[in-house]
Amino acid sequence: MIYENYYEHKQDQENTEVIGDAAMQVANIMEEQNRLNDARHYVEIAYAKYKEVYGPSSDNTIIAQWLMLQIDYSQSKQEDDSVV
Repeated sequence: MIYENYYEHKQDQENTEVIGDAAMQVANIMEEQNRLNDARHYVEIAYAKYKEVYGPSSDNTIIAQWLMLQIDYSQSKQEDDSVV
């Protein structure tokens, strides 16, 4: 019983990590294609999954946060350029 609970938790954690990695890869591809709204959506997923698995101060979580900030900056810069 204890082993089953541990195994289930471990499997859930691994699945969550895989989802975070996949979302981060999709976000990077979309950012490269300048599809910033889509990229932002996927990096939010990656951030949430990484935070759940690794905690708020892990490298993966911080990288996802950094990509969110980078996308937000790029979007605001594009908006500023279109106003001028």
